[in-house]
Amino acid sequence: MLLVNADFVVIGTHGVDGVYQALFGANVIKLIQSISISALIVQGNTLSPADNIPNILFPIGLHENFDAMIAKTAEWALDLNGDVDILSVLKGDGTDNDFLKNLDKTKKYFDEHNVRYKAVVRDATIYSVGYAREILAHANESKSGLITMLSQVSEENRYFGNMDKTNLVLNPQGIPVLCVAG
Repeated sequence: MLLVNADFVVIGTHGVDGVYQALFGANVIKLIQSISISALIVQGNTLSPADNIPNILFPIGLHENFDAMIAKTAEWALDLNGDVDILSVLKGDGTDNDFLKNLDKTKKYFDEHNVRYKAVVRDATIYSVGYAREILAHANESKSGLITMLSQVSEENRYFGNMDKTNLVLNPQGIPVLCVAG
């Protein structure tokens, strides 16, 4: 058995291929959820070199282990001398206060660690079950070079959460996604 002491892994994917992945999710999602380290996902249509990677999009979520995503995003922003867009999408569905609490927690952490950021709070304008379409619309508008997300989803949101993560990872713009193990 080969043992590797790695901080993260880079995974390449060609995108959605066939009916199976469209119905049951991409294999790359299953892979990132089966490993205990963070992964950078790049697609066949990801531009190289990605000069705009330092423009990081950090979508606020309500996940367990959200603190791990805050810390890993801060680490990458500092290493890349990058700027972070902290995106809070409010749906008016009773979760808005929790999103805003996590926004405040993120801003506090970034302030304490000297991470440059801009907080963006917007009402949802795209009807969808999850947040991927709204996040990708903002990524496109802001010319984001990297999107961060947590690899895991909660059990009660497993199906829709995995579909949302698949949509982020296999985004049509080819934006790399940092999947934080949590």
